[in-house]
Amino acid sequence: MKLREAFELASAEAHRGQDVYQRVFELMHGRSPSADERDMIKRRCLWYETDRPRTAAA
Repeated sequence: MKLREAFELASAEAHRGQDVYQRVFELMHGRSPSADERDMIKRRCLWYETDRPRTAAA
């Protein structure tokens, strides 16, 4: 699963109180991340979130 797909899915699950960055890593790699891996995926997700195109609110 690609970062974009994993991030969108994990973000949709965020209301359940789940750690979004941990869930992204789990979706991409099939296991829980170490602390360093979680920090790495968090940086990648934050970059993706700020870089992705914004859609205009209707």
